[in-house]
Amino acid sequence: MGVMQILVVDGEKGERRAIVEAIVELEGVAVQGAVADHASALRAIAEWPPDVVITGTTLLDGDGMRLVEAVRSREHMPAIVVIGHDASRAEWKRHLDAGADRFVECEPGFEELRAVVGSMVTRPKPNPADVTLKVIGRMAVGVADEVAQQLTSIGMTLAMLERAAEQAPLGGAPADKLLWGEAHAAVEQTTRLVSTLLGYVPGQQADTTSLELGALTRSALARAARLISPKVEVAVEIRGGLPLVRGVASELEQLVLDLVLDANDAMPDGGDLHVRVAPTSTSAILVEVVHSGAFVEYGARHDVVTSTLRRHHAVMRVSRREPAGVVVRVLLPT
Repeated sequence: MGVMQILVVDGEKGERRAIVEAIVELEGVAVQGAVADHASALRAIAEWPPDVVITGTTLLDGDGMRLVEAVRSREHMPAIVVIGHDASRAEWKRHLDAGADRFVECEPGFEELRAVVGSMVTRPKPNPADVTLKVIGRMAVGVADEVAQQLTSIGMTLAMLERAAEQAPLGGAPADKLLWGEAHAAVEQTTRLVSTLLGYVPGQQADTTSLELGALTRSALARAARLISPKVEVAVEIRGGLPLVRGVASELEQLVLDLVLDANDAMPDGGDLHVRVAPTSTSAILVEVVHSGAFVEYGARHDVVTSTLRRHHAVMRVSRREPAGVVVRVLLPT
């Protein structure tokens, strides 16, 4: 099983935030959104069905009960955990009889909630390949350090060549400055990737920043442009005014790049590729890659993609597109 996806529903903004903060760091858990009311919860569940719905009794005076009943009537039913405030046994029974799976008391730190949610996660079996990956990782850090030194030298050389060409008496400067720009951009991008790799040391993670996912997606598509087959028709839809996400820029850019290149590989004879970035009804941004190629189990093929999703508390779903093709949807919390 992959990461367990959770939707938080509570009428109090402070309570929603506290619940999210209590569970977001649990291993194997991703909070796909937090909403305030019954109607928003139903829209979120229809848009992206979670594995678990966590809700508080602040919603359960009427709408909450209807929410539990509505969730229970769905074909793919998520589990329901209800948080009570000094609740009586009768109130516990009332919610459990309505269809809730667990009822926990609200307490500082939400320790009981954390224990319950943690117990619901299906732990993956140890992977023998992990040891090999760690060895490769240590080797990669050494390689990255050497590459970083070479990139510095290449960047300086490019700058000197550009300056010499511009000063050439016979108009030796290239007519198309785009070539110089692309060369510098490639060096800068590779430098960022190497810097991210070197930032990982035992017990630490690369620094996260606030990111504009639209610009990051455009950058990934620019990197992919020369690698996409001319027989593939690419369409891009990036909504304006997207909220910022927290993350590692190079990792998320590489994630988008991997999904786009996988789509390209799935269409050796050509086809259609559509990339869309848009807000959702929850506190999250959707990155959608749709193509007309063969179905691929992305999560099983890409340990790096899975790790990036986990570190960013994101979730990904891959489904078949009718009559043919694949839809890959990634949900990143804001």
